[in-house]
Amino acid sequence: MLSNNSLSMKNYLLILFAAAVMMMIAGCSSTKEVKKDEVPPPAPAPPAPPVVKKDIDTVFTVRIASINLAQLSRRIEISDLDDLNAQIRKEKIDILALQGVSRYPKVATRIDVLDSLSARCDMRQIFGETIEISGRQNGNAVLSTYPIRLNENSRYDGLKSRNFEAALQTVVDCGVRDVIVVSTGLPEPLTAEDKPTIANKMSAFGIQYMNEPMIITGNLPSPEELRATPQYNTLKLNFDKAPRIWYTVGNVLKLRNQRIATTPLGAMTVAEFELLRKPGP
Repeated sequence: MLSNNSLSMKNYLLILFAAAVMMMIAGCSSTKEVKKDEVPPPAPAPPAPPVVKKDIDTVFTVRIASINLAQLSRRIEISDLDDLNAQIRKEKIDILALQGVSRYPKVATRIDVLDSLSARCDMRQIFGETIEISGRQNGNAVLSTYPIRLNENSRYDGLKSRNFEAALQTVVDCGVRDVIVVSTGLPEPLTAEDKPTIANKMSAFGIQYMNEPMIITGNLPSPEELRATPQYNTLKLNFDKAPRIWYTVGNVLKLRNQRIATTPLGAMTVAEFELLRKPGP
């Protein structure tokens, strides 16, 4: 027979055990409730939709200038080329066409205009010779910050002139497409007999390079005078001693601005064109 003290101790232990069990149950229940009340982490953001590039024509600009050195009646000095280089950089000229260039490749004391100027301007150069007499070469030139892919020097057959004028054609890679730049010198004065010969040559250029825009510069008359109006536009300026610029009719070349600047080597015609990107295949 258990004593009262033993029963009391047993009851006390049972109470403690029951209390411990209740605390464990309450703890589990509390843990579950906390988990239920936790805010779930935010869902990852959906991936951004791909950027769709619109197939549109992109317009770029090209700035061309031209000087006719045949108008100069003195020797060209290094200081002239330094000043011209500063002006070309200030005007941000991409392509420079020259007419009436004289070179003396066998005379060490004479400045080579093209070599010296292209080195200063950091431009590529192409020279088209028209005549050589006693070590002096005359001709036309094109200098370009863009690569020159091809060039051809075409003479005018049938002109009544002793200077053997020619037209230097260059295919300039302007990035978005090629541009044909022609630098040419013509007889002065231009006779009525010479005009059909020159008009035929200009028309032939338009056919030869019909898939690319063309810029022609030199001591040209107006396209109307040579009856070449359908193929070419021209700048509307008072050229006087400055070269005239023709450019292909159409939307590929759009004239933005034009002006005549004064340089140490004569009047310089400057024209800026919008150039339409060539459509892809």
